[in-house]
Amino acid sequence: MANSVKSALCSLLLLFCLAGSLCAQEGGIKATTTLHPDGTRTDLIKDFATATAESKTFDAAGKVIQSMTFKINEKGDFLEGTAFNSKGVAVFKYTYVRDDSGLLTEERNMDAKGNLLRRLVYHYNTTGAISGIDTYDAQGNLLQPAAGSKKSKRKRQIDN
Repeated sequence: MANSVKSALCSLLLLFCLAGSLCAQEGGIKATTTLHPDGTRTDLIKDFATATAESKTFDAAGKVIQSMTFKINEKGDFLEGTAFNSKGVAVFKYTYVRDDSGLLTEERNMDAKGNLLRRLVYHYNTTGAISGIDTYDAQGNLLQPAAGSKKSKRKRQIDN
């Protein structure tokens, strides 16, 4: 699908998504709009044919304040992403690790050059709900253990 046609289709789909987290889907494209309590709005478009997604967050006046691009899997889960400021300059990169069942197990936050800034490790209970998140700095130091965790602030090896 030509980019201009895809863009027009996505814009049309987003017009119908005016309430928080409403969604419209056409073929391999899924569009979601989320209205936030502070008056900002985030539009997310997933294109399953190209395995990509794009989100844009707008202020109350409609000006883009942040955008992100993602690679997604066949389920639409994020695999990696890049965040851009309001001027379109890349500021952060993200990678997402999932287990065999598709649960997010780790998120790595990096600067625009790919230098690790922090790492989040997700823990789940027996029903598959998130039970806690451990946060590590770039050197592997535990900054914030998951709620209820008895882990001490210790260093943990980071596999790059």
